[in-house]
Amino acid sequence: MIIIDRCPVKSAVSLLSYKSITPNDDGAISDIAHDLRLLGFWCAEKNIEDTANLYAYRSYALRKSKSCYSKPNIRHICFVGHVDVVPPGDLSMWKFDPFTPTVDNGVLYARGAVDMKGAIAAFLSAVCELEDRGFGCCEHSETDEGSGEEKLMVSILLTSDEEGTGTNGIKQMVGWLQKNNYIPDFFLIGEPTGGIFGECVNVGRRGSVCAELVCRGVQGHIAYPHLFDNPISRMLDCLRKLCSIDFDCGLTFPEFQKSRLEVTSIDVGNNAVNVTPEKVFARFGVRFNPLHTCDSICDAISSVCAELAGDHVLSFHKSGEAFFTNDAGLIGFVKSSVGKITCMPRESTDGGTTDGRFLSVLAPVIEFGLPETTMHKVNECVSVLDIEMLKKVYLGMLEELVG
Repeated sequence: MIIIDRCPVKSAVSLLSYKSITPNDDGAISDIAHDLRLLGFWCAEKNIEDTANLYAYRSYALRKSKSCYSKPNIRHICFVGHVDVVPPGDLSMWKFDPFTPTVDNGVLYARGAVDMKGAIAAFLSAVCELEDRGFGCCEHSETDEGSGEEKLMVSILLTSDEEGTGTNGIKQMVGWLQKNNYIPDFFLIGEPTGGIFGECVNVGRRGSVCAELVCRGVQGHIAYPHLFDNPISRMLDCLRKLCSIDFDCGLTFPEFQKSRLEVTSIDVGNNAVNVTPEKVFARFGVRFNPLHTCDSICDAISSVCAELAGDHVLSFHKSGEAFFTNDAGLIGFVKSSVGKITCMPRESTDGGTTDGRFLSVLAPVIEFGLPETTMHKVNECVSVLDIEMLKKVYLGMLEELVG
């Protein structure tokens, strides 16, 4: 199937037809690589267990002095995206089949339209148009760096495991990029941003730690308290203390919300009204700002559990560290590119975790994509106009970088 087209909506419709429920890409990665090779990109397909990953790059000749914008030292921009989507849920609730992309009254419906195949299509379409305008150099070779000719490197990093565990996706590709010295000046991630198009650009994200606590006791008849040990009481005391922790200790990180813990589940599995349970389970998560690390959050939780949980088992899943990009010149360049097409966006650090948490150790990360209002919902959809404007934003960035 042909995916890359100078019309971003055609590209989106093609890409949305793949039933790429995480981590299965349904062949999308290989087909994108095929199209990129036709455009002169060098492509490396890296399959890690059940996850398809792609890194592609292409050189573009610089046409004039780059003093006209606020970040003159950008020589390599890397666009990052994921082709995998979350399951569609109850198909009977969808207006149209979620994997038969349908345009209705100027709105494109399909699973992944917003998160984030629409953004991938917009960037691929922008690259296609840049190629049409004759900016492309001959294919990259190991002698390029010594040629003396100034070039812009445009690379594309895609995965099929962002919505799942992320274990074999961008997290693994970071080491490969380091090993091969494919380090860009910044990563541009096409994740959904804001409630309306152009509302904000994300310059950071909070970190995330999830935990499961099991308090163990002794089952018994409630009429004989000396014969049982009810773990529910200890669990409630522990959760009450955990929910009251001021992780930030009164400090603030102005660009971020306060760090906070939320309990998501308490389970006993006890159907008897006169028997105390042997154990009780609880799950909770913390979203934290850059004042903390995953380890410091885990230490604070472990300390409370050691004090109040009694006989217990505590386990953690560290989803990722917080990250923050504070490069004013780079942020200004991205914001001005958006502002030329629509309103000037604000800077944001809201939302869930993204692959930016892995990539931020290599280079600054900025995220800008389609409006987030229908992501992961039944009848996920996006305005055709928004896809077209996003393509213009991405193309405007590339045009300014090559002059």
